[in-house]
Amino acid sequence: MKCIILAGGMQSTLANSGESIPKPMIEIGGKPLIWHIMKHFSEYGISEFIVCGGYKIDVIKEYFMDFYVYESDITVDLSNNSVTIHNNKTENWKVSVIDTGIDSDVMKRVFAVKDIAGEDFIVTYGDCISDVDVTALIGMHEKSKAVCTLMLTRSTGRKQFVQFGNDKPDYADASSQAEAWISGDCYVLNSAIFEYPHLPQMNQIFNEVDSDGKLALYKHTGYWNAVETMRDLVEAENLWESNAQTWIKNR
Repeated sequence: MKCIILAGGMQSTLANSGESIPKPMIEIGGKPLIWHIMKHFSEYGISEFIVCGGYKIDVIKEYFMDFYVYESDITVDLSNNSVTIHNNKTENWKVSVIDTGIDSDVMKRVFAVKDIAGEDFIVTYGDCISDVDVTALIGMHEKSKAVCTLMLTRSTGRKQFVQFGNDKPDYADASSQAEAWISGDCYVLNSAIFEYPHLPQMNQIFNEVDSDGKLALYKHTGYWNAVETMRDLVEAENLWESNAQTWIKNR
């Protein structure tokens, strides 16, 4: 199964450098956020990735084109411009980087790669890290025969609550809001999703799928972080530095 990573939004405001970069290229522990996402999925056997880029897509392309060199130790002989690779540390990944535009909405990006996505595929955002059990997520999707399996996580207080199926919190009750679930911005989709009309918002399509009884909800109770603020970034960095990260088992 392939994993589509949505990495086409505008520049990050979290980078320390003067020049803005795509958010998935922000580093945690010296590794881009997109690497952390891919490393997590690869620990569950996912080795093919489709990166839907947009803003400064060349930065992402260059990273993967030079990945072999970045991950390994090298000796450069300046007299003849030769490079010797030592201690090869590259990954067994196949990565397609596709330009899906800067201003495209989520589903437009997904529709743009439908010809290479496969029958069932994962879609995740390029700024979200989690320790979701990918095998269990895919297992629920296959067992339910859903068009879409949506990963839910506990509310962080910043995102809107989901309103699918029975997960409809009482907005007037603060305690029920604390117990509510939000989208974890990770989905397993079947290619039948492309039979639905292209609508601007993911939730609009999911509502249609839900009405057809083809939406499954997977509740993830572990770690999840949408790296949207400096606080989010510092939290992830601190976990990485203390070797307490849960989204990657084998560093």
